[in-house]
Amino acid sequence: MRQSTDNFLALSLLFLFAANFIYSIIYFYGAFPNGYVWGELFIKYTDGLVRRGLTGYILYHAASFFDVHILWTLFISVTYTIFFIKSYLFIRETVSHFFTIILFFSPALLAFLVKDPALYGRKDILFLTLLAIIMAKASAVISSPERQERTWLTIILCYLAAFLIHEITLFFSLLPALLVLRANERHKLPAMATIGTIFLLSVLFAIHFQGTAVMREAMFHDWQALIPDFTTQGGMRFIGKDLSSHATPFPWLQTYSLRLSYIMAWLLALLPLGLLVYVYRFHAVCMDVLGRGMTWFAYGCAVFPTVVLTFMINDFGRTISYSCLMFMFFALHILRIYRDRHGDLPVRPCFSKLHFANTPVLIGSLYYLLCWKLYHYVPLSMEPRIISVSF
Repeated sequence: MRQSTDNFLALSLLFLFAANFIYSIIYFYGAFPNGYVWGELFIKYTDGLVRRGLTGYILYHAASFFDVHILWTLFISVTYTIFFIKSYLFIRETVSHFFTIILFFSPALLAFLVKDPALYGRKDILFLTLLAIIMAKASAVISSPERQERTWLTIILCYLAAFLIHEITLFFSLLPALLVLRANERHKLPAMATIGTIFLLSVLFAIHFQGTAVMREAMFHDWQALIPDFTTQGGMRFIGKDLSSHATPFPWLQTYSLRLSYIMAWLLALLPLGLLVYVYRFHAVCMDVLGRGMTWFAYGCAVFPTVVLTFMINDFGRTISYSCLMFMFFALHILRIYRDRHGDLPVRPCFSKLHFANTPVLIGSLYYLLCWKLYHYVPLSMEPRIISVSF
């Protein structure tokens, strides 16, 4: 009974997830070439150095050989598919089936990447994937500490590529960096120096190379020569402009309904993570793996992006989701390292009741997974909300 309930629920949720995924792909494909995401993708380096231009640089040169519309849609769809499959298997191999369903299909975690169709296709999935690879490589070294030169080269290249793809990497790369430092304990000073150098260069790049109006116009004309009906959309519009002249999050946060919605969104997003760290005694596990000092520092690294980005960007949903997603991967890696070391994970007595054959758990889980939706951005209107009723 328990197994059949789990399988039926998983298949039903997977069907809904796939429906959202397919709709997001169609929505993204149909928005070409003037959708917001397409304009953001077309920022490139060929007209001068500017932050987050690596993807556009590659696409621009690839456009000489392939239809960039079809090329990017196929590439990003395959990337999403691999990311989802790998993430699902990773969660399932680490924790129970209950937590796999709750974490994977949570509207604020992996499902968020397709449930808001206006988010699909952005470069964000690339830096999230690269940071996930860094965590996985570092975690593997911690569990099997034999010298692995290729692993460290992969980690460095992933960091460099992630920073060049999107400067938001700066805020979400701290937890992966902790695992890298833990994996390289024997040479902690060189590791800290290398990571610190990459971080400082990335900060300098993001701040100093903002781009100019001349570069923006050059990018626009380059792409328009290839795609005649392209107009400047997305992040390309902000190149060479004073960002202080644009809307800041403060008017949004001064709006009561949005502020209340933001608080509720955080509480809902943290619910499955809170249950995860409680049931698996995460604090004790993390102390065993990282030690007291690094454990508390990890909590600070988890809170840092949420505080800073809340006051820097209006995409509150992205701030919530990516912060929770990075902490989820971090927590799962810590749990896996502990299990590899000790054989079993410590669980609280309530763990035995967390299965879908338990009717209250089933009803509560379905209500959580199906009845709300998180938006990555909402305009400031009469009743702005980050969350809404879904399905």
